[in-house]
Amino acid sequence: PILLDLGCGTGMSSGKLACAHPECTVLGVDKSWARLSRHPVFSSHPEQPAQPLAASQGNLTLLWADAIDLIVYCQTHAIAVSKVTLYYPNPWPKASHLQRRWHGHPVITSLIALGASIELRTNWLLYAKEFTLACRLLNRKPVLSECDVQTPLSLFEQKFIQSGVTLYQVDVP
Repeated sequence: PILLDLGCGTGMSSGKLACAHPECTVLGVDKSWARLSRHPVFSSHPEQPAQPLAASQGNLTLLWADAIDLIVYCQTHAIAVSKVTLYYPNPWPKASHLQRRWHGHPVITSLIALGASIELRTNWLLYAKEFTLACRLLNRKPVLSECDVQTPLSLFEQKFIQSGVTLYQVDVP
């Protein structure tokens, strides 16, 4: 099974997901080389490469690329994805930025069409509610809840937990 960790940042969440799901191939994707290159799997690449790059370790593969392109590729080529995680996506808070949010971008239809379960986590309730509504409009049955995290999956999650911020999770079975 393939688990996509989209917008994985430093790859911390992808690494933890790979350990928690040894039966899966975990593919962490981020478009920021500055963040992704902080993961030890890229230690042999001290400089930013000229083109997208992947590096693997066990069942974990980190890919420096645009997640939007990957979603479209998976849909176009009927690649079976079992789960998609969207952890602490940048909420783009201005109304004019709606199309930059996962649920406001045209790729949301391709993401939903993958048929994978989706787990979104955020500290922004409005973002979680908007994502929930978009999934419902696309005939999925999301569940929005507060997220009680014991072990942080990402640096954002760690920061939010330490500061006492309420975290939200949307599960789309």
